[in-house]
Amino acid sequence: PDAIFNLCESVLGKAELEMPIAGVYELFDVSYTGAPALTLGIALNKAIAKAIFVANGIPTPRHITVYKGDEVPKHDLHFPLIVKPIAEDASIGIDNNSIVYSEHSLQERVAFIHNEFKEGALVEEFIDGREINVAVLGTMTGGFEALPVSEILFDTMPEGNPHIVSYEAKWVEESPLYKTTVPQCPADLEPAIAQAAQALALKAADLLGLRDYGRVDMRMRDTDNALFVLEANPNPDISRDAGFIRSAITSGRSYEQTLVHIAECALGRRSR
Repeated sequence: PDAIFNLCESVLGKAELEMPIAGVYELFDVSYTGAPALTLGIALNKAIAKAIFVANGIPTPRHITVYKGDEVPKHDLHFPLIVKPIAEDASIGIDNNSIVYSEHSLQERVAFIHNEFKEGALVEEFIDGREINVAVLGTMTGGFEALPVSEILFDTMPEGNPHIVSYEAKWVEESPLYKTTVPQCPADLEPAIAQAAQALALKAADLLGLRDYGRVDMRMRDTDNALFVLEANPNPDISRDAGFIRSAITSGRSYEQTLVHIAECALGRRSR
């Protein structure tokens, strides 16, 4: 395993390790937890994942993709828009300048993504509303159970900052944005909305082929409580203070029980 990791890291870098390592495990018939290589690749490419959502009736924000070297095409998207790198996770490339309000600022941000990340840009309509996510935990029969819905609260965020989970808000612990994006689980939602979010998460996880554990991120629009899937995350962080574990503990499981369950799902898949 160490040799495989070092080889992949030297060629790809840490951000793109999961897919090739999972592929090597599959080639050598090694049991492992989490999503298969194909799913890891699909989920990382936001344009492909969103195409699957749209084709299967999963509500997701209207969007276009601007590949590196291309100009922003004519479009009918409604401002404000949010611009993201097409193939990054962990909120990499998302900051306060990611929200744009005009064609000029859109072109500037797309150019920034192209130059900074050497990849395409996903441009989607920004859903003004609440940020929620649903963790899903595998079952011994190969399906999923939706865990309690979690929410990121923006109530105490400094004035003037867009209500988004930027890289700074997610990872820079000394930042005011980190300290004012507060997780709450279970989310304070009407039961019908929470159930709808859980059902949507189960469908999205199944469509992308997630396994054992995952998390589906959504926005709920303020004007009508409509739900929009932003992305489905295979193999999310499972450290003790991570959002996935927070939902698992809220469901009545301990940290240790959750990790054992994930491992048992992988073992059960092999026996089946």
